[in-house]
Amino acid sequence: DQVHLIASYVAPLYTGGKLRNSILASKEGLEAKKQKLESDTDKTVLSAAESYLLSLLTKALLDVNTEALETVKKHKEQAEIAYETGTAAKYDVIRAESAVKDREGKLYEAKANHESALMALKTLLNIDKAEEIELTDSLGFPAPDSDAETLIQRAENNNPGLKALSKKIKASEFLKKAESGSRMPQFSAIAAGQLVTGNINKIEPEWLFGVNMTFNIFDGGITGAKIDEAEHKIAAARLEKENAGSYLELGIRSALLRLEAAQKSLEAAQAAVALAREALRLAERRFETGNGTGIEVLDAQTALTSAEAAEKNALYKGEMIDLEIKSYCGLLRNNKENL
Repeated sequence: DQVHLIASYVAPLYTGGKLRNSILASKEGLEAKKQKLESDTDKTVLSAAESYLLSLLTKALLDVNTEALETVKKHKEQAEIAYETGTAAKYDVIRAESAVKDREGKLYEAKANHESALMALKTLLNIDKAEEIELTDSLGFPAPDSDAETLIQRAENNNPGLKALSKKIKASEFLKKAESGSRMPQFSAIAAGQLVTGNINKIEPEWLFGVNMTFNIFDGGITGAKIDEAEHKIAAARLEKENAGSYLELGIRSALLRLEAAQKSLEAAQAAVALAREALRLAERRFETGNGTGIEVLDAQTALTSAEAAEKNALYKGEMIDLEIKSYCGLLRNNKENL
């Protein structure tokens, strides 16, 4: 027979920074997760770019082996003609036929490697296996556009992994401030209305307005423990960022050294290709004039193929190292000109 209604509203006036810092900690934590997502996206982009470069390498090696097979077939025809005219031994024909079979096997292997690389690329890009992919690029040796110190600074400013750790540190710092606010008096404004009546038609509410203050005198050390935990999280996040920064610096310096070594390897391979082409030309001329043997031609062709393969691998290695540097510097995601 009696109705008792109470409505109240409490608004914080002063929390010692607990409420504000808790909100800021949550915002920084959210930003840290966003940066972590961008870092994961960079890794996916890097994997796709590496797979694409591998496809370019296998295509280049396929072209090298195709050219080598054509050259050996041509020599086989010349050896057969020379044998029929009596200017070459039967052994030259047999060696040429054996070389053709060997080159056919290597070409088949190169085709299989290229198809495998394309399949992996299609899988990464979520492309149907039956769809054709046309590779329009070619391998080229990149040159770093900055020195080590500039690249390291760029990595510190742009690397999403480092940004995520910076946000993680800030979130932990705000969390510590929020926990410290629990030791301060808590003030809040109160507005309340109360109705006690036996007749719902006779409403005579009582209103109350005021300020409430609470102060935690003893909490069993819970607040202190939470503050200590937040301090440990800050120290751990700072150490993690310091280690990540050191890893980036080491990675960039190491990549630049490996890029320089790859450049030297490329120069040596290019010189070897030029010499091998000339040696093959001279060997073919000697065989045509009856002053050389088919073995000399086949050996020269093998040397040329090896030198060309080394050249392609040096180009591929340089491209891969350049991708690694760009990944460190946060230059892959949504930046097509850097791929």
